[in-house]
Amino acid sequence: MKKIALLSILLAFFGATTLAQTNSTAITDKFFEIFKSDPSKAMDYAFGTNPHFETEKLAIETLKNKYKKAVSNTGAYLGFEKITEKNIVDRYKVCSFLLRYDKMPIRFTFIMYRAKDTWCVNQLFYDSNMQIELEASAKQDNI
Repeated sequence: MKKIALLSILLAFFGATTLAQTNSTAITDKFFEIFKSDPSKAMDYAFGTNPHFETEKLAIETLKNKYKKAVSNTGAYLGFEKITEKNIVDRYKVCSFLLRYDKMPIRFTFIMYRAKDTWCVNQLFYDSNMQIELEASAKQDNI
């Protein structure tokens, strides 16, 4: 009986992991679910979807530390909203999200790639330069 229960748990775990990688939206959904309680672990999860990042641990730690510094004065995390999702082809896409904080927003951008059957995070970065883009867009609309 214990073996059946253990096998069921393992199948459920590995099935969920596979599902998360066969659907790019599932990756970002899980990322933000983890992010609510631990942004650092969420970044580990995102980069963990791509086995090629195994050798980039120092760069990932640097990114996480810079993020901690960047948000130290932004206030409490309030949630997120999708800004855009664009496909270049059906195997390469960019997904951009607005993260709402008390004092200012931060944008997270995921570059996703699917070489064969599974999606993975190819790049992940954040910035707070949306104001410049918004002002440029407003000026373009007035021309």
